[in-house]
Amino acid sequence: FNDNFVETQHGDWEAPIGITKDGIKMAVDINFFFRVDPLAANRSCDDGTGQQIPCIIILYKNYPNLDYKERVIVPVVRQVVRDVMANETFASIISQRQELPQIIATEVVQKILANPTMRGIIQVDQSSFQILEIVMPQAVQDALQAKKNSEIAIVTAENQRNVTIINADAQRQQQILQSQGLAQAKIIQANATREAILTVLQS
Repeated sequence: FNDNFVETQHGDWEAPIGITKDGIKMAVDINFFFRVDPLAANRSCDDGTGQQIPCIIILYKNYPNLDYKERVIVPVVRQVVRDVMANETFASIISQRQELPQIIATEVVQKILANPTMRGIIQVDQSSFQILEIVMPQAVQDALQAKKNSEIAIVTAENQRNVTIINADAQRQQQILQSQGLAQAKIIQANATREAILTVLQS
């Protein structure tokens, strides 16, 4: 996670872990950008008592140690990832990898905006969400690799079969042509013999 829209810091927190609908535990390593709104110092927000004060003051008031990342943002992201995974199967998580960042981003932004201590203060760059890695149990990785190897073997066998068929067909065509040539030669030879016999008889 990052509080600067420009510079990237990777590995600040461990990847959120969730369990899919069909019981596969996975860790989803996510990267995205967020920051304190530069205008928060000039914007007024409700402090919870009906009084309007600069939004940035609310942030310092609620998080005097500036630990809003650990207390709010990280837990929100972890919960969203767990919820998203719990509603998806392992296969759908893998097949929707390209769509998952925006699904997660939408939920995270909604939850941040719904938090009165974050609203109008923290900006989350929704377009910056990326899934860097999906880590799954070794047994699942082995099964996927075995499936991939099996698919490669099937394709290879099919290609070899096609080559064999093509070669066999070529040989058959060659044999047909040879047979046709031999038959034609015999016909020509027979015709020549007949002509020779007729010539002898006529003379």
